[in-house]
Amino acid sequence: MKKLILSLLACGSIAAANAQAGSWLLYGQASVNSTSNDEQGGTFGGSSVSNTIHWMATPGLGYQFDNHWTLGMYANYANGGSKGNTVGATWERTNDWETGVFVRYTENLNKIFSIYGQFNGGFAHGNTTIDGKVMDNSRYNGFNLSFAPVVTAHIHKGLALTFGIGGIGYMNHAYENRNNSNGSFQVSFGQQMNMGIQKNFGGHNRRIHREPGTDRHMKNWRDDDGDSPRKSKKSSDNDE
Repeated sequence: MKKLILSLLACGSIAAANAQAGSWLLYGQASVNSTSNDEQGGTFGGSSVSNTIHWMATPGLGYQFDNHWTLGMYANYANGGSKGNTVGATWERTNDWETGVFVRYTENLNKIFSIYGQFNGGFAHGNTTIDGKVMDNSRYNGFNLSFAPVVTAHIHKGLALTFGIGGIGYMNHAYENRNNSNGSFQVSFGQQMNMGIQKNFGGHNRRIHREPGTDRHMKNWRDDDGDSPRKSKKSSDNDE
């Protein structure tokens, strides 16, 4: 059991060391949310059921300047659909695309876990479809701003899992054939669960992590400067 705990700590320390200045960060996040709403009402007091499914995928690539700050680019696609449970009901879907830049600040909690806050800012466009056909006046263009805290669990040499529970955001969209834009704030803390995976490549210490027996090699390298004194001491011992 003790060896297992030490092995996990070692993996965490190696992963944290890879996430440092000069490394590239590749990540991906995804979330899925499905609900079924039973609405009471109707002429005869019956009920109608509506089903909704929303999913989102976000890949990103960034460069880590130091142990805390990362700057990069991301893309995002979100799809939300709803359908009534009546005969002949059709799917109504919203499609949202977004591309932009992100800034991330990371703080290590211990050798395995860390937390980061990421700010995204990007251009957005999308539409609404019914059974695959784009609805009139549903296309839009605009921009999105968002911030979310995320917990990271390092599992193996720069590879980590990420967990988030939402964030805050602002959207401003201008729809076709309309003279005004629509701006709104959103708060999704506790309303969604995001999971992802990330990997750090390179970094200033990548040569050290590539070689097995790092401590032994580093010790021999440090001892090079002290070879002469030790040889002299050995010679004096032999003379005695």
